[in-house]
Amino acid sequence: MRLARMMTRRFGRRVGVPDLFRFRDISSLGRWLDDDSGDDSEMVQSARRRATARRAVLRGRATSSGS
Repeated sequence: MRLARMMTRRFGRRVGVPDLFRFRDISSLGRWLDDDSGDDSEMVQSARRRATARRAVLRGRATSSGS
């Protein structure tokens, strides 16, 4: 949480904790921070789709292992 707050102050754009895990590597996160188009960029949309897919898989595993 502290890192997200520090990055928000440093880069002048809102960085949430989920944003720190949304990208595959630090260079992708850096490109997103440098991108002026904001959350509508294709990179962010792609990262969100991957994160949603990972969550769905994890939820499926949690459901099946809880039985």
